[in-house]
Parts: sequence; structure tokens; C-alpha cells
Amino acid sequence: MKRIAVFADVHGRILLAFKLVDRYQRETGEEIDLILQAGDMGIFPDRSRMDKATIRHAQIDDTEFGFLNHFVSPNREVEETLSRLECNLVCVRGNHEDHALLDRLEADASEA
Repeated sequence: MKRIAVFADVHGRILLAFKLVDRYQRETGEEIDLILQAGDMGIFPDRSRMDKATIRHAQIDDTEFGFLNHFVSPNREVEETLSRLECNLVCVRGNHEDHALLDRLEADASEA
């Protein structure tokens, strides 16, 4: 049986999603086969690319900057968490993403 962890609208809290999968695996002894993130992951490589709603919400809760804070530059905590996971992440785009960046990443992946 395939085990799929489903998240939606994490709005930058990507590391938290990975940590939850890691904790589930440690506590149950069962491995997750795939992570599905269903929209609004909050992928922005810098603040200048963020939409107005993300900026507004980030003024209240700075975890909206999670992708920028944890995944743009090398991060030991991220590396340690991801090293314990052997599953892929599939992301369905939402309206709070940097679509130009995602387009480039998809093009690069299809050429590899």
C-alpha cells in the first residue's frame, strides 16, 4: 500500500510539512512514499516576487517567508530533515507562488 502525505495551503511552512512527515515516520515506523502539496506552497525566492496577499499575511506571521528563509540558501536543519526522508514531493501550483520560477524549474527538470 502506498502512503501519501497530503498538505495544502502551507503558505511557506514547507519545512514544517517535511518535519511532520519525518515525525510520522519515526513514531509509526511506516515510510511515506509521496508528499502531495495541493496549492499555495508559498514558493518565492525573494520578497520582490511576492504577491500583495503574501506580504500582508507575512506582516502578521513571518512563517509566510518559510521558503525564502529555509530553502533559498543552504540550511543545516533542512538538510538534516530531508536526509531522513526518501519520498518525493509533488506540488500542485496555487495562486501564491512565483510562477516564473516554477516555469524555469520545470523546464530545467524536463531537460535533465
